Amino acid sequence: MSDTDPNGAVRRGMAVDHLDVIASDGARILAAYRHNPDGRVPWSDRWTVRSVARHVAGSHHAVAFILSDRPTADFAQAAAMPRIEADEPEFPEWFSANTRRLLAQCRTVAPTAVCWA
Repeated sequence: MSDTDPNGAVRRGMAVDHLDVIASDGARILAAYRHNPDGRVPWSDRWTVRSVARHVAGSHHAVAFILSDRPTADFAQAAAMPRIEADEPEFPEWFSANTRRLLAQCRTVAPTAVCWA
């Protein structure tokens, strides 16, 4: 990343590899789930590691579906798809598979692709 924009103005900030963030945070959440799914999230009176893992896995599931079935897929269709609940033994693999699918879609879909009409 250049230190100046095309007009010569100095840029401030840091480049973020969003796919690396998805991969590393997904792995950290899954590790926490495997260690203590009922652990409390310190800054929340409602969330547990299990509810965070369920939320993140469901989000990865929905967005991967929308990207793969573009341009007509939407969140209503994604929500209607079967999902594995966080208390089921298959959940860790489902979480991991959805993160891999999301990352694969993000790597192959052009940033300018239409995702829903």
